[in-house]
Amino acid sequence: MKSKSVGDIVLGNKPEKRRKPIPIETQKKLLIRSKGKCENCGKSLENLKPLFHHIDGNPRNNQLSNLKVLCPDCHYSPDFNKSSYSSA
Repeated sequence: MKSKSVGDIVLGNKPEKRRKPIPIETQKKLLIRSKGKCENCGKSLENLKPLFHHIDGNPRNNQLSNLKVLCPDCHYSPDFNKSSYSSA
């Protein structure tokens, strides 16, 4: 069994939920797929930092089919909830 870090103990993090970095090649494919627009609202991502949303809520599942490119407004919107987790 893998031991927990001090941060995991203090924060109550579960190791299986730790964020796995999205590979650069996957990010490039996602940006090409989205045509440089938010896949939720269609806003241009020019001059904005694109954010990558895990559809199934699992931050370790970096499959293309599980990721959506979002603008910061959609990513941080309280209205963007689990009912919005469908693929584009």
